[in-house]
Amino acid sequence: MSERLRPFRHLEGERVWTEDGHAARIHDLWYDDRSFVLQRLVVDGEGDLDGLRAVLPFAVLDVSHEDGVLRLSLKVDALREASDSRRAHTVRHSAHLPRRAPRNVRTNSAKSVPAADARPRSMPQPHPRQLAVRRTIGYGLRDSEGRRFGAVADAVIDLGGACLPFLVVRTRRYVRGRRVLQPTGEVRGIDRSEGDVLLNTSKKQVDLQDDIGREQDWQQHLEGGDADVRNRG
Repeated sequence: MSERLRPFRHLEGERVWTEDGHAARIHDLWYDDRSFVLQRLVVDGEGDLDGLRAVLPFAVLDVSHEDGVLRLSLKVDALREASDSRRAHTVRHSAHLPRRAPRNVRTNSAKSVPAADARPRSMPQPHPRQLAVRRTIGYGLRDSEGRRFGAVADAVIDLGGACLPFLVVRTRRYVRGRRVLQPTGEVRGIDRSEGDVLLNTSKKQVDLQDDIGREQDWQQHLEGGDADVRNRG
């Protein structure tokens, strides 16, 4: 499979290294919801950085090394600084929101105890034009006539081009269906309130695309796929 084009589900959790040898793992990617250009990289610290979550410009991800190892063009102090400033911003923003019990905390008992898997990391939110890839996976689809069908199963990440050229979509939402590569150049918008990706194509046109099958099979469709990447913006 092309090292330039990667499914997000393979990229998620992959280790990245700072210039001075500290490790973190990719948690998420944020993209512009109109141009599908990647703008932010969200990483979780590992080892002595455990508990750290930082939001970085996507441009700091260095994918040029022949060994295929992903590196960050910064040192660990810059990573810590990005984490601290983002956490402070999140705390200030949260101060203006109404208090409510987290979903993983029981409130029907006087002795409410947080769930054991509660996350210690704060999670900053993207800017209004930015959307997280993790959030996009699971969105429904709406065709050019407004009919709902299918769902987003994955996203194809172009590391070299810093963009999101394809969505991997299921043609049926709740049952096993065909999987096709949907170019983001044919997306006319994203309805966040409804959780839908709006397409410029009809459902019939989507159904006519090649079924890319199981994950281990459809990766071959990304080989040499650079010519199909549609530039937007």
